[in-house]
Amino acid sequence: MKSSLTLLGALLALGSIAAAGQQNYGVGSQAVTWLNLPDSARASAMGDAGAALGGDVSTLSVNPAGLSSLGGQQVALMHDSYVLDLSLEHFAYGLDLGPNDGIAAGLEYMNYGAVQGYTVNNATLSANGSFNPYGLSGELGYGHAFGAFSAGLGVKMVGESLGVGGVHSALGADAGLQWRQNPGSGLSAGFAVQNFGTQLDQSNLPTNLQGGLAYRLPLRQGTQCLTLAGDASVPTADAASEALSLGLEYAGDGLWALRGGYDFVGNNGIGGLSVGGGLTYGNFGIDYAFVTEGALGYDNRIALTARFAGPARDPAAAQAERKPAPEDPFAAAQAAFDAKDYAAAARLFGGLQDTDPRIVEARTKRGMALYALKDYQGAEAAFVLAAAGDGPWSRKAGIYLGQLRKKMKRKKS
Repeated sequence: MKSSLTLLGALLALGSIAAAGQQNYGVGSQAVTWLNLPDSARASAMGDAGAALGGDVSTLSVNPAGLSSLGGQQVALMHDSYVLDLSLEHFAYGLDLGPNDGIAAGLEYMNYGAVQGYTVNNATLSANGSFNPYGLSGELGYGHAFGAFSAGLGVKMVGESLGVGGVHSALGADAGLQWRQNPGSGLSAGFAVQNFGTQLDQSNLPTNLQGGLAYRLPLRQGTQCLTLAGDASVPTADAASEALSLGLEYAGDGLWALRGGYDFVGNNGIGGLSVGGGLTYGNFGIDYAFVTEGALGYDNRIALTARFAGPARDPAAAQAERKPAPEDPFAAAQAAFDAKDYAAAARLFGGLQDTDPRIVEARTKRGMALYALKDYQGAEAAFVLAAAGDGPWSRKAGIYLGQLRKKMKRKKS
């Protein structure tokens, strides 16, 4: 743990030094400012408050520490119909490498739209066709959890063409830290240094410091959940653009979510109200956000997501992981579950600590074991706790809970 904290401190110090090392903080001194546009419809609808949120592949460029709790494979596609005729396309893929580790890769394409070109002949300005400025970004990120803390780092290559002078490129990075009171509920905190790195055509990258808090409150016996989030961000280029973001999400049954937020920006020009929502069916989901941008107007962001279990692991390694070990009670519980010793599995899964990063999966499997033992009331209680958590196991628990309650209702009638 000491080595992980040392590494995290070095990463955040590197980001702070890179931000402090910029020679020009003035407005217009930075390039590729579109890197600061959100690439998550969920966070956008919540006022861009996402530094303390995790378990989502879209945390790659916001706070890569959130990649430590992906819980399987995730694919995300987002289209941002930005102001005027600008648009942003985003793609990300994430994969968990175990209960404490996750990796992700992302691509972004910024389209500035068609721009009219002109030439000057004998002091006369004449139209000379049009050109299409654009920007590109590719990023790789990794997140690791150690106890209640997680740390993450993302490295990106950024390129931009403004129609003249060819394509200019730079190397950038994001680094972050998160803390969670419990894996699926309670208070969480996050801090990230975004977009620090080398210069692009003698201009700095749009470095930003962002920190925030979030609180998850289970409701209605755990079938629904209210999430409150608040972030503060400080861009190094424009002190007047310091922002306070507030957002909330009300989600239920692993099927739907309603979201709202407000982004208070200091320059009195950009920022405002945002609303949105999401629907999930099986492994697939769709999210939408309507975002007001002050004097610039408004934009629409829509995202498609897919979540799947992680790839099958090497059989020998999987068998080794299933062997009971005193230092890993989850492995002992899993071995009992695989052997269909459901009484032992229910007892062992129930003995895990709330701070264990696999607690949501453990509660879900405890409910499954109790269901196999025909202890329907015990199974219902376990699914309720698991459904109040976060990630794919939480959504599975919500589905199992709904099916179980239907069966119990039929038995009563």
